[in-house]
Amino acid sequence: MVLLVKVLIILLIILLGACGIATYRSDNEQKKTLMALFCVGAFSMIMYATFISSITKTAAVLLDGLFFASIDWMLFILVIFALDYTKVHKRNRMEFVLNASICTFDSVMLVGNVFFNNVFSIKSAINVTTGEFFWVAIFEWPYYIHLAYCYILVAWIVLAFVNKVITAPRMYRGAYSSIAILFAVLIISNLICFSMKLPIDVSVLMYSGFAAVICYFVLYSSPKALVNKMLIEVNSKIKDGTVCYDYNNVRVYHNQIIYDLFIDAANDDIDENRKNIERAMSAINPMECDYYKDNKIVLKLEGEEHYFVGEIISLYDQNEKIGYMLKLTDNTSEIKAYEREYCRATYDSLTGIYNRERFFEEAQRVLREDPDTPRYLITSDIKDFKLINELFGQKLGDEVLKEQASLIRKLSHKGNVYGRIADNRFALLMPCKYFSEDKFNNAMKSMQLLTDESVYKMHVYVGIYKITDPAEDVQSMYNKAMLTIESVKGDYRRVYVYYDERIMRKLVYENNVLSEFQEARNNHQFRLYLQPQYNADGKVIGAEAFPCWHHPNRGLLKPDKFYSILEKTGHVYMLDTFIWEMAVKQLAKWSKLGRDDLFIAVNVSSNDYYYLDIYNVLIGYLKKYGVDSKRLKVEITETALMRNIDMFMELFNNLRNHGIDLEIDSFGNGYSSLNMLKDINAECIKLDTRFFIESDIDKEEERAEKKKDKDFLMKRSKIIFKSIFDMAMQLGMKVVADGVSDRSQDAYLKSIGCEYFQGEYYHEMISAGEFDEKFIFRE
Repeated sequence: MVLLVKVLIILLIILLGACGIATYRSDNEQKKTLMALFCVGAFSMIMYATFISSITKTAAVLLDGLFFASIDWMLFILVIFALDYTKVHKRNRMEFVLNASICTFDSVMLVGNVFFNNVFSIKSAINVTTGEFFWVAIFEWPYYIHLAYCYILVAWIVLAFVNKVITAPRMYRGAYSSIAILFAVLIISNLICFSMKLPIDVSVLMYSGFAAVICYFVLYSSPKALVNKMLIEVNSKIKDGTVCYDYNNVRVYHNQIIYDLFIDAANDDIDENRKNIERAMSAINPMECDYYKDNKIVLKLEGEEHYFVGEIISLYDQNEKIGYMLKLTDNTSEIKAYEREYCRATYDSLTGIYNRERFFEEAQRVLREDPDTPRYLITSDIKDFKLINELFGQKLGDEVLKEQASLIRKLSHKGNVYGRIADNRFALLMPCKYFSEDKFNNAMKSMQLLTDESVYKMHVYVGIYKITDPAEDVQSMYNKAMLTIESVKGDYRRVYVYYDERIMRKLVYENNVLSEFQEARNNHQFRLYLQPQYNADGKVIGAEAFPCWHHPNRGLLKPDKFYSILEKTGHVYMLDTFIWEMAVKQLAKWSKLGRDDLFIAVNVSSNDYYYLDIYNVLIGYLKKYGVDSKRLKVEITETALMRNIDMFMELFNNLRNHGIDLEIDSFGNGYSSLNMLKDINAECIKLDTRFFIESDIDKEEERAEKKKDKDFLMKRSKIIFKSIFDMAMQLGMKVVADGVSDRSQDAYLKSIGCEYFQGEYYHEMISAGEFDEKFIFRE
């Protein structure tokens, strides 16, 4: 029996040594406490083994005292371990010092028993069954103080673990309950051995065994169990699917996402999902590759498509491949976010069709890939679209744009590309064989129904460029198509306009005018020209000022060659201010020559209003050169007035208050509004004779020939002209017949009572110097 116990003690000491080595190599936070526990356990085993093997009584008393003392320290260390491991109570220094002091006192008392024999005594005995010799301890009352102290420590340890078993989450209880149960078994066995007074205290062996069990649970079993449970819980929560296979390609683990995708019988899409994953992974053998990735695997989860990144990751143990893991990362949110961002970057947010950049990109791609198909680049523009927003509100304006995009979609065929380029401008690239003006007309009619025609009649211009060079930049094609629209803006009879080289020549010419304008100003190439104005007696009473360009290469350019270009691009105010100053300066020159009876009329563009304080500029010139305001007249065309009559009202009132007469120029040459004569209190109206002589008759000539009634058209035009003339006279306005070109016109105008005339029949425009020579100095 004694021999067997000795062998077991040796084995336990070896086990404790192994536990100590394992603990030393670990990074567990209880490492120091466990190492101390193993050392004390091994020491107690050695003391007990030498105790039962001792021959002399004195040695037996000393060794038994050391053994009892080691039990104190073992329990002391177990208390420290229990408190640190369970964290039910934070240790403090005072507790530690007090407990260590009691343990030290008890140890001194037990070891000192070899001298005083006041704690216990030893006597020899013979086992009647085996005949073996053993020592028997006879305890005195101080020993029971030691025993009570030990059981207080035991109770402390038990309470710590029981508290944790009760309060800890269910997943953690196993880590504490296993140690608590074993410790309870140890105490019960110790009580049994103590009460039965056995020759050998078997519970002593269990103390050391318990230390080894603690090592197992703390370092291996409990952490592994907790890690497994946590990993399972984490894997069930994450969006990534994980499934592990062993080296035989047998599935050994999967998380909830994998179950939902491929295993759950309630999922109607599992067969499709399995086919998709097999198709994605068919190119590789998982056991023969270390890593593989597929960036976009489409699988269905709860009936919705999800995008996964699939990865095959090899698993190794000591450089030997033991299996692999398939990881499916749900990338749906990122892909959808990218698609939304891509959509915002390439599609128009209002209409849902391509935006400007994407249209040009896609159109260029189509032309590059299929250059042989004849195609049109078609653009559209709604005339005065801003009026829709002003009259009906932006909501209806947006509806018009969305309806236009919808109609373009319906008109589309395979190979078409369409997009919203800017504001109300759309573009469509389509094969010529699919284009039909009738279909476009029907589409536009349905769009026009969105607005009240009694308030605003929608008119859409369509510019068409036939592509001759597919390699040409699409932006350039679009610009050419838009140029066709610009060339007919204001003409309500035109809808479809086809690009031709005439428009390109016009564009080149306009660009040349703009590029040369600044240099021409700096080099004084612009000169003041005057066209005389006559009264009925044939006397010159004044003149109208015009700018003419003495171009070094193209010769003399009259205003009709460049003025509208500068007006359209916003450069005209620089030219107008120059002419205004030259005109006032010319009036000052005439004053010195005694000709204060002559006036000069200067033109004001509607665009000047946005760049200049017209009133202050004109008054400033008059003051600078000392010219009477009555000698300067300001002309503005009725077309410019009609654009924004309210804008000019204050300006005209201020000019009239300062003595400057206002003239409405080219009345009858545009879309006249008789109501304007009521609102604008002008001193003079210039009636354009082309209203009845040139413009209307020429434009209606074909119709008139069919009716054989040119005289009838002439008669109607003259009636209208005479009515306007009479009305202006009754309003107290001076009427100037402008554009008189022949004797018959002159005769008719005088017959109705017209007294003031201007036109080539009387005199063409001439330079200021020529005007002086002919009408100032000679007189």
